[in-house]
Amino acid sequence: MKRIAILLVALSLVVSGVFLLNSCKNDSGEAEGSEGGLNFSLSPDGSYEVDAGDIKDDDSVKEVVIPSTFEDTAVTQVPDGAFKDCVYLEKIEISDGVKSIGKNAFEGCTALKEIVIPESVTEIGEYAFWNCSSLTEVKIPSGVTVIEKYTFWRCSELESVSLPSGLLKLGDRVFADCTALVSAEVPAGVTWMGGGSFAGCTALGTLTIPFVGNELDGTQNTYFGHIFGAQSSTHNATSVPKSLETLIITGGKRIEKDAFMGCSSLKSISLPDTIESVSTDVFADCKNLAFNIEGGAKYLGNEKNKYLCLYELQSKDVTAVTVSSLTKVICDGVFSGYEFLEKVVLPEGLTDIGKSAFLNCKKLSEVNIPSTVESIGEGAFNGCASLLEVVLPEGVTTVGDYAFGGCTSLASVSLPESLTEIGNFAFNGCSSLDSLTIPSAVKLIGVWCFQNCTALKNVSFGNPSGWTAGITPVAATELTDTATAAKHLTETYFSSRWQQN
Repeated sequence: MKRIAILLVALSLVVSGVFLLNSCKNDSGEAEGSEGGLNFSLSPDGSYEVDAGDIKDDDSVKEVVIPSTFEDTAVTQVPDGAFKDCVYLEKIEISDGVKSIGKNAFEGCTALKEIVIPESVTEIGEYAFWNCSSLTEVKIPSGVTVIEKYTFWRCSELESVSLPSGLLKLGDRVFADCTALVSAEVPAGVTWMGGGSFAGCTALGTLTIPFVGNELDGTQNTYFGHIFGAQSSTHNATSVPKSLETLIITGGKRIEKDAFMGCSSLKSISLPDTIESVSTDVFADCKNLAFNIEGGAKYLGNEKNKYLCLYELQSKDVTAVTVSSLTKVICDGVFSGYEFLEKVVLPEGLTDIGKSAFLNCKKLSEVNIPSTVESIGEGAFNGCASLLEVVLPEGVTTVGDYAFGGCTSLASVSLPESLTEIGNFAFNGCSSLDSLTIPSAVKLIGVWCFQNCTALKNVSFGNPSGWTAGITPVAATELTDTATAAKHLTETYFSSRWQQN
């Protein structure tokens, strides 16, 4: 019996010793342990996180599998800096169940060629793979919605990147200096692309993006070069890689002024069906860009519709133009200053007439506005002194600022019931206009809208109640009288913003 007791005590000490070797507590009182050279620490949520432990400086360890469990408990995190500067590792496989990869987790793993990231991962921290200069391919799991800044910066051998459809945001300089990357596709659901996302990607030949600029239909940093580190559109030429020839845009409603200025390497641009407006000088100095030509006009579009957007005409000496039946958008300023243009035929299906589209087309006397048009841009027909008649179709909700200003021959205007807003100076100087009906849905009439409309003597308000001119209430009884209404708009309150409460 005494011998058995001694054996039991010895066995107990051995077991205790093994346990203490593999599962102990650190200075903070958290449980720790090791397995296969990796170090495991118990997180506050009861799961384990893992780091490089003893293998960090072991040049004999080339491959590592991060397990899904340790001591029958889930491993869920690769914490901040966990494998930083493990310069001998060539392959890392993260087992399913791990949920997050922390900041700088694999930074400086310069020999790392392959990383397997499971579908369970939903978070990848900033700088996570910074300077993994041997990494050639990455597939981001479907649950990741944000790729933080600098994540793959200086991954100079990265040739292929697969991004998930659920991705919403790319941080600053995510793929900066990935000099082996020849193509990239940013998913359609992304609404934010950080500055310099693809800066220094000098081999990039084909790029697919969901919009142009920093933010989906944003108002700042709206130029293409932003994602290549350009500080303004004037820096596109030095920031956008000379290798980039093909660009596919899959979404967004607007492309702003000078967006592609100086992008001389671009040969092909595909515009999305969602496009509603393309501003002036968008493709200035894009000397290699190929347009689709029809009837002496230059168009841009996509595989399904080559004539989606009318950009410009080959000659300014035309007297009549028939726009392609497939065109949806007329770019800003397309016919601006065409002094010989007398007639334009616009197609059904056209939805937007851009800003200053027919600015100062002084001989233009006839234009049809299709029933599909939804907006008339700012200054669209400003200065069209020979234009005689305008019929705006149902569906148009806004007449932009200066839209028909200076149309001195315009004698007849028909406004649709769908109209809700008439912009500033919209009919200023239409000195031949003698009568007008303001539809009942109109809630706003801009300042100086009918200034110098000297012949306008009768205005009928579809809804004369609740109007205020500036800060002055205008009685419904005054607006019921068409002559008084006309006088108020052209003389009494012509400089005021009219609003219906």
